[in-house]
Amino acid sequence: MNPRSRGTEEALLAANQVILPLLRAAKRLTKVYEAYTRRPLRVATLYSSGDKRVHVVVVNTPLDRALVVSIYSSVQSTRPASPQQVKRRLARLARITARVLSGAPADIIYVYVSKARLTKAAYRAARSLGAFVALAGDKARSLVAHFLSLRLRGLLKKTAGRVWGPLALLALTFYVASSTLSGKNLDTELFTRLLDGALRRRT
Repeated sequence: MNPRSRGTEEALLAANQVILPLLRAAKRLTKVYEAYTRRPLRVATLYSSGDKRVHVVVVNTPLDRALVVSIYSSVQSTRPASPQQVKRRLARLARITARVLSGAPADIIYVYVSKARLTKAAYRAARSLGAFVALAGDKARSLVAHFLSLRLRGLLKKTAGRVWGPLALLALTFYVASSTLSGKNLDTELFTRLLDGALRRRT
């Protein structure tokens, strides 16, 4: 295997550490969403660019906004990435994400994964553009899981834990996705409480 092919394979393996748990989470959520809408749904869609550097995972929730995780997995492995390189790659990621969504509203999480370290200026540039930065796939997975867990805690705190209907469904989405990404077992009590709250509007 030539170095370029090896780099592409390593980049894809890193991205898959985020992609595959998200797809498992979407599969877990499918029955919940279908019970909520009372119709069959295609919950997850995945777009990957031809060079396997850009990946867009769309979780099509029954709410008015999809949950999207967009990943740029760099093949660069030696010299630190410069601000110009990072900005150019993230601009490409944003363009492809916008094309995939076709104007549909979404909550988007941008992730930049690179085996090569970033210069301090490049890291600041990535963060200023709203992207998480990880030097390995497992770190990217934990960053996304932590962010979704924070969103869940913020939602539960804001509502004093009393959520139902769309808010409960949103909380359930955050919970299942963050738990699956972090490899944690679902808390049956919390899952059931959120599920009951989400489906309450149907009773």
